[in-house]
Amino acid sequence: MAPETSIESVDAALLCIDPVTLSCEEPNFKWIVREHIICLLCEYEHLVPSVDIFTYNDGRTVNLLNVNGFLQVSECASRIPLTIWIHQNYPNSPPSVVLPQTHGLHPFVDCTGVVTSEYLTTWTYPRSNLLDLVRNLVYLIAHHEAFFSSSHLLFSNSSDPIKLEILEHLVAMLQSDVTELQSKTEEDIEALSGLQEELVDRADIATSIILGIENERTSLKQRVLEMTEEADMMAQWLRVCDPKSTGNKIEAAFEVEDMESKYVLESLAGEEAIEDVVYALDKAIVEGVISLADYLKQVRILSREQFFYKAMLVNLRSSNTFQICAEDFPWLRERFDNICVS
Repeated sequence: MAPETSIESVDAALLCIDPVTLSCEEPNFKWIVREHIICLLCEYEHLVPSVDIFTYNDGRTVNLLNVNGFLQVSECASRIPLTIWIHQNYPNSPPSVVLPQTHGLHPFVDCTGVVTSEYLTTWTYPRSNLLDLVRNLVYLIAHHEAFFSSSHLLFSNSSDPIKLEILEHLVAMLQSDVTELQSKTEEDIEALSGLQEELVDRADIATSIILGIENERTSLKQRVLEMTEEADMMAQWLRVCDPKSTGNKIEAAFEVEDMESKYVLESLAGEEAIEDVVYALDKAIVEGVISLADYLKQVRILSREQFFYKAMLVNLRSSNTFQICAEDFPWLRERFDNICVS
């Protein structure tokens, strides 16, 4: 239980009037302050509440309620002086905690003795309060007790100049190591952040490549299906039109779409056949197989028939059927040109 005198001091400070009236933005919060201080004093009876003038960095001065005394972390450790200033907008904002004899020897204490622990930087009411703050502070001091032990030796043996110089050198080395470690940690964090961004960019590129491969795979699969269907159609056509298996004539395998196509096909076939027959007749007369009279007779008949085929092809040259066939088969246009010249 908190000492009765401490409770009376808190009540007197909260109810006092000019010239030592407390600076408080919300008067209704005084009861919250009272409750938090009493809970703190119930567990840490050696802390004492009081009202003093607090000076901000900009020079402003206000009357604030504070709790000061000593923290005893362990039986073998020295007592550590402590002052907790309760600001005028408490509990919405955290209090200020000062350890006046540390002088920046602790990772969470700056060179002026002000504590900057995680609990204070993440202060949120009603989750945060004075009692949990001091408990957290005791845990931090116990975790880094060597810093405070060095500080105690420094002040208790300040009359020995040799020890003082050694301890100051040790403290300076520790501060330098801490600073270097913090700098190295920041560099590592920055490097890892850059690496993270690069990995994210690479992941985007890899995703784009994978999507491209998937699209190509899909298109190739579709193309394979189309070629399979075309191969099936060709196989079916060969089964139907194969003269060896069906006995049909080879001409039956080729179908024409209109009469013009049919005339072109018949005229080309007839003209080519006559050319082959005339070539055979030339070879026969050279070898003496037929007489000159028979040769001239047959050539005359074939020439007349070939003339009609060529005339038909010349007439069909301007048709749409010929233009389409000439685009797909360049040799056809060349053959027509030779027919027209001859």
